[in-house]
Amino acid sequence: MDLEGYPSDPREIVRAHMIAEEGGYMRDYEQDAKGEIKKIGFNKISL
Repeated sequence: MDLEGYPSDPREIVRAHMIAEEGGYMRDYEQDAKGEIKKIGFNKISL
């Protein structure tokens, strides 16, 4: 998993979600050739 394009562990991602003042995070799923999820990214959305 990565957060804003950098490798992160689940605790870092949860912490970023909890302290975000404005906006939210959009999940970005990356699949392999078989259609299985191989990577999940989280991108901050600012309004």
